[in-house]
Amino acid sequence: MGTMARIDLLDGFAVTLFDASPEELATREDVVIVSRSSDWNSMARELNAGATILDPLLGFSIQRQGDDSALILADGVHFQAEPPARATGDFWYVDRLGGWPSLTGRDVKVAVIDAGPGFRHCRLPELVQGLNFASVVTESPDGAQPSEHGTKCAGVIGARGTVPSRIGVARESELGFGQVRQVASIGGIDLLLMLGWAVSVWGAQVVSISRAVSINKVAPGMMAVVAHVARRAKCYANAMIFASAGNEGGQLQFPAMASDVISVGAYDDEIKLMHQSGRDELALRYHALIGPGFQLQTTEVDPVDCDFAEISKTSAACAFVAGCAALYYEWFMRRNLPFTASEVFAKMVADSELITDASGRSFRGVRFPQ
Repeated sequence: MGTMARIDLLDGFAVTLFDASPEELATREDVVIVSRSSDWNSMARELNAGATILDPLLGFSIQRQGDDSALILADGVHFQAEPPARATGDFWYVDRLGGWPSLTGRDVKVAVIDAGPGFRHCRLPELVQGLNFASVVTESPDGAQPSEHGTKCAGVIGARGTVPSRIGVARESELGFGQVRQVASIGGIDLLLMLGWAVSVWGAQVVSISRAVSINKVAPGMMAVVAHVARRAKCYANAMIFASAGNEGGQLQFPAMASDVISVGAYDDEIKLMHQSGRDELALRYHALIGPGFQLQTTEVDPVDCDFAEISKTSAACAFVAGCAALYYEWFMRRNLPFTASEVFAKMVADSELITDASGRSFRGVRFPQ
């Protein structure tokens, strides 16, 4: 079956990578096959029971090696019906890009992977497990401390409506949420499970990961696993994975440093790179873009007033660039012609602007589709 590598004890799981086609892998009979018709609850129960879960599309299988931490939880729904407060703030980043485009991300699926469900806002969609929400958290997904970070990143991508100003870059995109246990778990099995759910089960064309961890917090072998998944996501699912470069200086953080993942850095209102944002490597990578990361308007966790707020740093930029990717997918889809994820990204690169820092390095700044 074209086995590439087996990585044992990745957070207590054995992960096997395959280079065979999805069609060939789907013929195996000794595993539970993950597909668009799969149910997340059933998959997690099988995994907890010791079965091997095979994702033919992304080319990996997972088998549990011990009894640590169950993966499944009760259904969760989050929704607020109160009208939003008036949006305030300076939309400098939209003004400098020529104003909001007519494209809105319609018919494009965007998955947000973060440490909390966070869709607690009347301008964000309802989350229902089994439909547009999956989680590996053992406690209730509708916990007492929903993720402010996840809510704000989701709002940058897809806050609905124009009350009174458009907030979300791709306000008519279909949003989904993959919940990991904590920020550090981005470096382990949580991320792999949520990538499999987002692309293979839910059908996301764009995945946004605004969390980042240093390489010393990444499980052994995880770099190769994510690079493998990102490559197959492009080849077999026409999907792209975007990840924050991080805010910790010149080196990229994980998962942005994995090959075929699109690394995203941030610039401020003076069009300067923020927080160094992986500058030593961003300028050298083909799969890299930078976007605005200073005081972007977005949704806030507020179950009463349904207010708007601001978000900054590379998390904001990653969400913004992922939202722009949804617009590019819509741009291609409107033409009713076949296209690939690689062609979508190539157009994003072709449309980008060069932004140069004080040291003379040049970076590609994302634009709205031309």
